[in-house]
Amino acid sequence: MKGMKKAAALLLVLAMVFSLCACGKSELVGTWEGRVDMTELALSEVDEAMAQLGSSLSGGRELPRVTDYVERLTIRYTMVFNEDGTYSSQVSQEDIDAMVETLKVGFADYLRQLYFVLLCETLAQMGINQEINSIEELENFLGITMDEAINESLGMSLEEYVQVQVDDSFSEELSTEEFNGSGNFKNKDGKLYLSAGTEYAVDPAYYDLYELEGDTLTLNFGTAPEGDEESELFYPLVLHKVA
Repeated sequence: MKGMKKAAALLLVLAMVFSLCACGKSELVGTWEGRVDMTELALSEVDEAMAQLGSSLSGGRELPRVTDYVERLTIRYTMVFNEDGTYSSQVSQEDIDAMVETLKVGFADYLRQLYFVLLCETLAQMGINQEINSIEELENFLGITMDEAINESLGMSLEEYVQVQVDDSFSEELSTEEFNGSGNFKNKDGKLYLSAGTEYAVDPAYYDLYELEGDTLTLNFGTAPEGDEESELFYPLVLHKVA
């Protein structure tokens, strides 16, 4: 009888311990998925650089914006928060590959329009005041296609040039290594702290702001180490709990 009472008491203690552990579990524990919009990060520097060049064009001409020619570049992003206080994050390689192809198509269209404007500007500076309002009209005037004109200018085909530019300019930014990671996490008072690696403790100086409504987790930019300000372009990041 006494043994049964001791067993019952032990079970009660264990139940209380597990209950306390459950209460202390982070509200973020689980698997969350969403999509990261890479458009601003990948293309904003191109538009900023070309805007300076465009300020010197004559006749009210304006250079095209690459963001107007490339579809939104998004990739699926998964974050897993574990009960032991660790996390992992990863992106889909298939999504990255598809995004690169989307970028190539849009970038080629952008370059055709860019060369159209620059060629029209060149003709104007040469004193040729031919009214040209479209790529087709320019091709008729020059007697060659826009792709042929670009080939002569660059010494390579448009497709080859796009391939080189995408590989050189975006290969690091558009890679799983830039997104995949793991480490320790803590969350408190609407702030999410992440370490870069499980061997490191979280740094209280750097965090994301977060809001949790049901199964929707919204991350917003909080603070970041010096030199990592570009990470702000990823936010807001909306994730949905899937497990």
